[in-house]
Amino acid sequence: MSQATNIILVGASGRIGTRIAAMARDDARFRIAACVDLDRPHAAAAALEQKKPEILVDFSNFAAIERSVELAQERRIPMLAGTTGFQEAQRRALDGLASSVPVLVAPNTSVGCVVLIEMAQKIFCALGKNFSPSIVEWHREGKVDAPSGTAHAIRIQLDRAFEGPSEPTPTQVVSVRSGAITGEHMVRFDGPEETLEIVHRAHSRDLFAHGALRAAEWLVRQQPGMYTMADVLGITPGTP
Repeated sequence: MSQATNIILVGASGRIGTRIAAMARDDARFRIAACVDLDRPHAAAAALEQKKPEILVDFSNFAAIERSVELAQERRIPMLAGTTGFQEAQRRALDGLASSVPVLVAPNTSVGCVVLIEMAQKIFCALGKNFSPSIVEWHREGKVDAPSGTAHAIRIQLDRAFEGPSEPTPTQVVSVRSGAITGEHMVRFDGPEETLEIVHRAHSRDLFAHGALRAAEWLVRQQPGMYTMADVLGITPGTP
């Protein structure tokens, strides 16, 4: 039996962090080595004896990313960043870390969503530009960002299929905030004689925790560099 992966979990008391911790404790492949949150600072984790394999998994607020990068650099361990809203300085810090350890930036760790994002462009390219793409995303009331990070990622993939840097953004995005919806994304391609729709529905936030653990197990075996969830799943990114 392979050695358990030791996880330093940043954002351990958050919605996703609590589920990652619970699932890891029930899975012999993982061990929670340290939890970091508002009451348990990075410094406490930095003082721990290091046990290989080890990885830092961050599902905290984007403001904590630079300290997490410093901790991963100090311990020379891989880092999975599952937060969103990075600013330029934080992106540069992650890029710098990737020169010495494996780094995975994953604003969405749902394996189904990752497949949807990566396949949307390939479907669009196969259908042809006489089809018009659009995206509708549904989330709970109170979700601040609109469109969602996933919808934004899908739109980027679709827009890359249009040639030339001066092309206008062609993909329409509609955001709906209602009830307690965990998350739903529909990509629709309307052609002159037919319509194709692909839909992903999240039934529970556990899918993000499952995906994060799958990614962590994969990342500790990689060489230094910057990775995405598409790499974890072995999906070749779509090209126009």
